[in-house]
Amino acid sequence: MKRLLTFIFLLASIILVLADDYKVLDMNSADIWANGQRLKRGMIISDKSRIFWKERDAMRVVNLKTKRQALMVANAHNLNNQTVYDILTSNHRLSAHGGNENDPIHVQLCRRIKNEYALMDSIMISVKGLKIPADSYIVASYEYGGEYIVKRLDICKGYIVIDRTLFNEGQRQLQPHDILLTIELKQDGSPFGTFIKDDVILTVLPPKL
Repeated sequence: MKRLLTFIFLLASIILVLADDYKVLDMNSADIWANGQRLKRGMIISDKSRIFWKERDAMRVVNLKTKRQALMVANAHNLNNQTVYDILTSNHRLSAHGGNENDPIHVQLCRRIKNEYALMDSIMISVKGLKIPADSYIVASYEYGGEYIVKRLDICKGYIVIDRTLFNEGQRQLQPHDILLTIELKQDGSPFGTFIKDDVILTVLPPKL
């Protein structure tokens, strides 16, 4: 019995050491709860904290140990019944970065782009290490209200940036809910593009507070 108690104590200690804490950076709702309190910017939660929120609520957090940021999004599958760890695991659908560096650039770009994103403020897609031709650029297109919208995406410090300027169309500010993006690589002076990826699901969340 003494050995069993010692083992349980050691196991609990290991779990406690391995637990990660997260700091809340941004939120798009003032009605997100954890540990019996309403969350605010700057508050600390652990990966064992259970989150209570409504669908399409979201918050950006930073892991205090690894300094990596992540966007946590409420959906029908994780409402009021999952821990921070569960939510981050279910939201973390990474694309594969493998393959050959000699593959065509559009193939390499395809591997960097995930099948699904959630947009609260901005999305940063790393293209570091890829040799995108100086005369080429990346566009995203989608259908909205029967129109076909095409937008050039900025590349800043090695990241493709997707933000709410995607919905600026002339003097209009479009208000999409969820859209499917087609991503292409285009070359200056050419009317044609090279296909990268289509049916990229973009869930448009309410903006941060």
